[in-house]
Amino acid sequence: MPQYFENDENLKKEYKQFSYTHNRHEFDFTTCSGVFAKDGIDGFSIIMVNCIIDNYDMKGDVLDLGCGYGAIGIIIKKHFPDINLYQIDINETAVELTKLNCKANCVDSEVILSDGFSGINKKFDWVLLNPPIHAGKDVVYRLLADTKLHLNHGGKFCLVIHKKHGAESALKELRGIFNAVELIYRKKGVHVVMCS
Repeated sequence: MPQYFENDENLKKEYKQFSYTHNRHEFDFTTCSGVFAKDGIDGFSIIMVNCIIDNYDMKGDVLDLGCGYGAIGIIIKKHFPDINLYQIDINETAVELTKLNCKANCVDSEVILSDGFSGINKKFDWVLLNPPIHAGKDVVYRLLADTKLHLNHGGKFCLVIHKKHGAESALKELRGIFNAVELIYRKKGVHVVMCS
């Protein structure tokens, strides 16, 4: 069965459109079969976005890693319009949708087709991730380690993960990679982690 973290050119595309309001900002998104959270914005992602908006002043170069159809980065850019937004995904349909959704929501972003960081040679001030849990622990942990190598000095890495998806083991892994790992939100199994 095709997965959102793969690039399946043979998948029949079934598109869907929906509107979303976040802190008085109105958004219109197009999604498609074969991308993550095709029926609406993932609740875990929104928790992470809210944690950032409520507690941080985001600046500089920001990467939406595994961007799907672009929702996290697009919402963040609306709240922090001066950031330089980059969005990458392994899934070609996701990249096409992100470009479409950026245009629909008047957001500037450099959108790149890439397996993790393999297609990008750059460091960032922020990296945001809702990890592709179903891709397996090896893939997720590779993204965690590679993120460390692609952060500027003083940069921040924020991710969201649920307890049932291995939050505790991911925290242990992160503490072995990053100098500082802070749990900034934990409720009903949802963990939002800030690393630097």
